[in-house]
Amino acid sequence: MRILIVTATYSPSINGVALTLELQKKELEKRGHQITVLAPKHPNQTEEAGIIRIPSLPNPLTPDYPIILPIPTIHNLKILAKKYDIVYFHHPLYIGDLALNLAKYFNCPAVFFYHSRYEKTAQFYIPKLLKFLLLPLLIKGSVRILANKSSHLIVETPSIKKLLERQKIKTEITVIRSAGRSMLFNTKTKSELRKKYGLRKNDLIILCVARLSKEKNLTSLLRIFSQLKSNITVTLVLTGDGPEKKNLKKLAQNLKIYDQCRFLGSVENELLPEIYSLADIFAYPCKMDTQAIVILEAMSAGLPIIAFNSPGPKDFINNNQNGYLVNSNNGFSNKLNLLIENENLCLKLGHEALSNSKKYSLRDSIDSLERLFKEVISSYNIKD
Repeated sequence: MRILIVTATYSPSINGVALTLELQKKELEKRGHQITVLAPKHPNQTEEAGIIRIPSLPNPLTPDYPIILPIPTIHNLKILAKKYDIVYFHHPLYIGDLALNLAKYFNCPAVFFYHSRYEKTAQFYIPKLLKFLLLPLLIKGSVRILANKSSHLIVETPSIKKLLERQKIKTEITVIRSAGRSMLFNTKTKSELRKKYGLRKNDLIILCVARLSKEKNLTSLLRIFSQLKSNITVTLVLTGDGPEKKNLKKLAQNLKIYDQCRFLGSVENELLPEIYSLADIFAYPCKMDTQAIVILEAMSAGLPIIAFNSPGPKDFINNNQNGYLVNSNNGFSNKLNLLIENENLCLKLGHEALSNSKKYSLRDSIDSLERLFKEVISSYNIKD
């Protein structure tokens, strides 16, 4: 198949969508498919075959998502000289119309991958007046229109599928879980890894891997951490970068927990298995994600998970088996205290998480994606 991926974020941006697309591109190419990615320019980009960059400006609110400029260039006009069997697009608010117009130009189907609860995420970045007056109309409405104009819609979990079906989306929806990096190939001991990253070998390590942005709810995690009561020395390790880094560090200082926190910043993909392997517990406070690949990665590293009971996490976490789903900051704090004080329980839940993670392989995910693309193309050609 000749597949055109249209996205608002791609490597070297570090986020779940960029990672998913990079993995999918590589795996689909291994299977003989021709993949072209249309993505915004990035100041740190490297030349890579099959990647066409659109002129863009820095985005001060979300740096991982540069603002695309509708300026034709020789490079991006090359797209029009080719022929594609399917357009596979991401982020309706940035490039949805462009993707649908390209699909119309090539007379091929367009598949929309719904990655985020866009109306929830946007509330952190727009003025309050617009939030209450325009948010439901502009965001929910535009997502619904784009979804209904698409040939097919992909979501990552059953709970998100149910959510969209209640929003009058008529396009057929298929659940395809994104798979993260396997954490099984790390060979260093926990003590060696902690020494490498400047952590005390006997501390209990609570890990969170996330972009440091408002919608990730990391301020709640810091407040929860400040409430922990334990005789055991505990360190919170935050891995990731983003626009809220300075504010989060300031909050940690105000809460008098800065010395117990480590802000590691962005970590290269190949080193992330080490970060997961040095931890004891994975804490994820975000309520906006449709899946959260980092939860799957933490599970494959054998870590017990604590997260809020929201769409996405609740599709992977089995309460009291591989982790805990909580409904409040106090509930989050209580479950952290429980695991901190009970090493055997921590190990038991982590072992179950590792076992559960084997159900979500990259191979199975690509099998499902490949099969869906073929079905959508076949159905489109019959209608045409």
